[in-house]
Amino acid sequence: MKAATPDAPPRPGVYRMLDGEGNILYVGKARNLNNRLRSYFSTSRSPKVEQLMARTRSIEHTLTADEAAALILENDLIKQHRPRYNVLFRDDKSYPYLRMDLRHPFPRLSFYRGKRHPGSRYFGPYPNTGALRKTLSLLQKLFKLRNCTDNFFKHRTRPCLQYQIQRCSAPCTDRISQADYQHDLEHAMLFLQGRSAQVLEALVEPMQQAAAAKDYEQAAHYRDMIARLRQVQQDHSLPAPATAVDVIACATQDEQACIQLFVMRNGVNVHNRAYFPERPADREPGELIAAFLGQHYLEHHAIPTELLLSHPPADRHSMAQALSRRAGRQISLRTRGQGERRHWLEMARTNASSALQLRQGRREQEAQGFVQLAAALQLAEPPERIECFDVSHTGGAAATASCVVHTRKAGAVPAEYRRFNLRALPPGDDYAGLHQAVLRNYSKSRERPALLLIDGGRGQAARVTQALQELQLHIRVIGIAKGPGRKSGLETVYSDGQAVQLSRPALQLLLRIRDEAHRFALQGHRRRRNRLASPLEDISGIGTELRHRLLEYFGGLQGVRHAAATELARVQGVGPKRAERIHRQLHGGNAA
Repeated sequence: MKAATPDAPPRPGVYRMLDGEGNILYVGKARNLNNRLRSYFSTSRSPKVEQLMARTRSIEHTLTADEAAALILENDLIKQHRPRYNVLFRDDKSYPYLRMDLRHPFPRLSFYRGKRHPGSRYFGPYPNTGALRKTLSLLQKLFKLRNCTDNFFKHRTRPCLQYQIQRCSAPCTDRISQADYQHDLEHAMLFLQGRSAQVLEALVEPMQQAAAAKDYEQAAHYRDMIARLRQVQQDHSLPAPATAVDVIACATQDEQACIQLFVMRNGVNVHNRAYFPERPADREPGELIAAFLGQHYLEHHAIPTELLLSHPPADRHSMAQALSRRAGRQISLRTRGQGERRHWLEMARTNASSALQLRQGRREQEAQGFVQLAAALQLAEPPERIECFDVSHTGGAAATASCVVHTRKAGAVPAEYRRFNLRALPPGDDYAGLHQAVLRNYSKSRERPALLLIDGGRGQAARVTQALQELQLHIRVIGIAKGPGRKSGLETVYSDGQAVQLSRPALQLLLRIRDEAHRFALQGHRRRRNRLASPLEDISGIGTELRHRLLEYFGGLQGVRHAAATELARVQGVGPKRAERIHRQLHGGNAA
């Protein structure tokens, strides 16, 4: 059964093609829905459209005010549903920003990624988290703005360590008035806008007034701030964002494509990255660039005033209109540049082609690795899916297992990675940890791998095989043991308890998967260790739930440490006696 010819009005809107189970196969937009949808039922259709229509069972549509609104809705739906037949760019972390939540009487400065919200000011983007944290630290030294959470701020009774080291003015304990804090906040915003000279002028007058009033301590405060600002002005790594241009180039070869993004600020390349869209077959560069613009900028990335493009995007006018509407100002889409802009565009094109060739070379090498791995293990065909487990802990504490997924077609599949907080393990027992993780993972209905890779030797692989037998699953298990001195390239691969000789491409494939599992497990372990490491664990009668309640109420361990016993007693489930015990333990006494 195929979808019937749709009856849609000749108006702008978005359409969705669904399969028999109601899953969205494709999302599209049109200036005239009636004409666009009828084109799918014409006699002359491309193989791609033929394949799509063969699976389509129904078509839904949504009318919009204009084509720009349709473009925004289309990209929102693509982000949400990731349809099989749309060009997709993998979700990536947005650039980091500095955020000021102006709804609070004493706004805080904080690191932020994600969608923007009304009531806050955002400064950035920064090329990486290191650059942002450097700026945040500098702002705290200069203007002493708070960066603690609202919950921590709300429950303070005396200044914290940030006040002691002169990185916060302690508005939580009324050490600064709201008006004075607001002045510091305004100066910080001017500084972030690159107007440090204006900040200097604003600080000179109050310094002179304080000196005239013989308030020498306040005058010295302004003097030191001015000195630090002048020193910062000499730092050429903090240019004012006068010129903001993003350069985007597309390169295609066979059925692969690469989008190269260069972020240019004041003529300096602060960041660049290559993106590889999924399923770009039969798509022209203009279509790929249009898909990138929508999925990259219409979600939550900052939109610069100028976008310099290697190819004109499909529906260029509606794209410019949609970007301008989302940014709240006029956005220019250019495909030609003079002088340095011409050089930027050529640089982006060159990098896109180079990144695509490098990726194809790696894909070819990886394909050889799959084929040679199958030959070495005497498999009937190369494995389509490999999963790898690893366990990470510190002396047996906060043990965490990881499972990463690598497929022959797509490579690493981060969306299917999983972590397991291991419970009730003997200290440092990796065998038991792997056994538990495998049981928990495959006892659920999941896609089964053709090959299961374990970070470990014969013993670990045998324990995992035992877990699979308990589940009555038949999956080939191989272990990869570290070489002498833990040197890379000297590893030994075990299958059925016997060492297997692998070619270099096959071994490199397994090492990449193993290293990714190790990274993912270690990341989870560190987060869990940092979350659990607390003196509260050593106090009798304080369980996990109450510990989390205390940390949440006071905004962290530091807040709990500085709280008086009477404050601790206010937390639900604590009470006066337990509060005294907690306070005594945290301040060097003995727990009861």
